[in-house]
Amino acid sequence: MAGKISDLTAASSVADADQFELLQGGTNKRATAAVVRAGLVYSAVQSANRYLPDRRRSGSRAGRSGLW
Repeated sequence: MAGKISDLTAASSVADADQFELLQGGTNKRATAAVVRAGLVYSAVQSANRYLPDRRRSGSRAGRSGLW
């Protein structure tokens, strides 16, 4: 086992079942890549919803097309 992350061999890809160690609420835990990806997607969607205009209320045709 490596003493530092920089001592580990670099991964060439990451699969959904690969595991990561993380610190959550002061406790070391593990999470799969799938869980980490889902959290990133959720966070990106929440940010987009917060900062992008709500096209449903803007009166634009894009809002009424069903694409958004």
